[in-house]
Amino acid sequence: MTTNAATLAEPPSQPKPNPDPPTPEEAAQVLHTTWPRDLDWGTFLFLTMVTGSRRGEMCALRWSDIDLDRLEPFVKHSNNGRRIKDTKTP
Repeated sequence: MTTNAATLAEPPSQPKPNPDPPTPEEAAQVLHTTWPRDLDWGTFLFLTMVTGSRRGEMCALRWSDIDLDRLEPFVKHSNNGRRIKDTKTP
């Protein structure tokens, strides 16, 4: 054979994500159930819900990224599991 057929092949396109976020009632139930059991996890979920941050952005959040006087987080980085990097969108 003179040609490798695999070099001519194109990978199939990936399906577009179809997120199915919880309703406000479902989100409230998750928080109502979670907070009494684990305050840290409940707080993480609450921050994720109210900021709309991506999972990697929340995992990269540090205490230095939170203005404790104004109770305001600044999402500046993302964590892809291997390294900390800038967010996808400013």
